[in-house]
Amino acid sequence: MEIEDLRIFVEVADAGGVSSAALRLGISKSMVSRRINRLEEQLGAQLFARTTRGIALTEAGATFRDYAARTSAELDLVRETILPAGELRGRMRVAAPLSFGPTYFAPILSQLASRHPQLQILSSYTDRFVDL
Repeated sequence: MEIEDLRIFVEVADAGGVSSAALRLGISKSMVSRRINRLEEQLGAQLFARTTRGIALTEAGATFRDYAARTSAELDLVRETILPAGELRGRMRVAAPLSFGPTYFAPILSQLASRHPQLQILSSYTDRFVDL
């Protein structure tokens, strides 16, 4: 299983379709479809329910999406952490409860952002579940 397959899968799940994901990723629709098919074969599970109107995550796909997104994010974080100069860069998405985030978490994120100007921090403070 390749990490790029996981990233493509997450993008298709988030975009809601192969065409949208291919456009976002800058690759062909056929490449996206092949990668998804290969991932499904390797897992032995159908991740998307396909219809003439589009695709939707299956139950297995929804479960796998969470793990794939976390794995991709962790690998991105590792890459960013071990940059030669130790400089963090890239995008970091954070969600925190409204009762905790602005008061306690925002100052920490502010310090992090000032130490690492190449790091783009996207924060969301809400008491509802947020799918990053």
